[in-house]
Amino acid sequence: MPQLKMEKAAALFWLAFRFGLVGLGSVGVYFIALYLLRPLLDSTIALTAAAYVISAVFNFILQNFFTFRGGAVHSAKVVKYMLMHILCMTINSSAMYLLVDIAGQKLYLSQLITTGIVAIVSFVLSSRYVYRDRSV
Repeated sequence: MPQLKMEKAAALFWLAFRFGLVGLGSVGVYFIALYLLRPLLDSTIALTAAAYVISAVFNFILQNFFTFRGGAVHSAKVVKYMLMHILCMTINSSAMYLLVDIAGQKLYLSQLITTGIVAIVSFVLSSRYVYRDRSV
């Protein structure tokens, strides 16, 4: 039994590690989009939502094939992923609106804080709902 628990713990560690690597890449894509779109969009909500959509497409492709090794993309997986990211984008945009527009905090610092919260929600939903792997 202890060996099985160690194997599951190791599998979960490497899953989280791959998820984190892809997440860092997605955050990079997000911040590049945020920077490039900022002169074009006055609304914080529209700006963060547009950057989020761009990074979510990048993220789906890598999470599916690299992190969760999900194989073929099918409509059910895409729908689950989209539902998860609608929730995450809502959390992201709402938190950014509260932090930047209401509380007057700096855009990029607020986004770093919000990104941490969204990353946790996304990992839990990805591993338990979108790419559910019963071996972990």
